[in-house]
Amino acid sequence: MARYADACNLFALGPQEVQRKLDILAQHCEDEGRDMATIKKTIQGPADPTKDVEGFLREMEAYAKLGIAMVGVRNTSP
Repeated sequence: MARYADACNLFALGPQEVQRKLDILAQHCEDEGRDMATIKKTIQGPADPTKDVEGFLREMEAYAKLGIAMVGVRNTSP
């Protein structure tokens, strides 16, 4: 991924886990001589922002601080 990817989409398993995975990507980018900033970082999760808007925004702020540029959400309600 570090050599060819334009984007990295991770599962939203919590900011600490996403940071761990981004650290791994950073190491791969360094090994390839690639600027990690050229890879768009996104997350995908089951969160329904309408259930707790303020909580959702707080959580997304934590991801934004990690460099996450886009969040994909899906409604898991029937």
